[in-house]
Amino acid sequence: MPFARDLKYSDQKLNKMAYQLNRRALAACLNRLKNADNETVARDEEFQFFHKNRNYFNNLSEDGSRLRISYLKQIDSKTYLDEYNRKWTEIIVGIMYHRPFFGSGLNFRVRDKVDFITDFMKSRSERYSRKFICPDPFMNNSSYDGGCEFEIIVRSGMRVVEGEFMETYNFGKTGLVSTAVGLHGKFDVNPHKMSSEYVTNHYTSSPIIIQDAF
Repeated sequence: MPFARDLKYSDQKLNKMAYQLNRRALAACLNRLKNADNETVARDEEFQFFHKNRNYFNNLSEDGSRLRISYLKQIDSKTYLDEYNRKWTEIIVGIMYHRPFFGSGLNFRVRDKVDFITDFMKSRSERYSRKFICPDPFMNNSSYDGGCEFEIIVRSGMRVVEGEFMETYNFGKTGLVSTAVGLHGKFDVNPHKMSSEYVTNHYTSSPIIIQDAF
């Protein structure tokens, strides 16, 4: 299925489109398309604009300023708090897509399963990266019920904000078990498969201290 570059929507055109880069405009776009089929979503110019700029919404406050997270403090087996009192949940499902694959000679699906099991067996300090999700409270209070922030943090404490394994802001709800169905599949998984080139210069990253307690 064609996406932005295949439909001859150049980066220059997408960047110059008269769309507003804010949660209200994003919510209106997603509400308009939530019952559309995947091809209609893929061909929609406004959605393409938000898809390309989706990471703008990571760590964005209600007034549009950027939240600078410096730590995540564990409060139960899976939940962490940042300095803004936002709750982040650590999940292992899907983390294989945010780190190099191991055993590259194996079949892709087999390799996925091997890596999945390997991540569960490894201690937190041994994993290449750790994945945290936080429902976007400002997006979920809008007319659209969805939106989820991601943080992919490697051992050094740095967030992965660019490159093949980068974190991405999800338009659909993402739970402990991330699936490719529903709005997450329509607005996040399928578009990523067709075009994974995102604007990456919306924010900078500083080291995050993960305070494990359990």
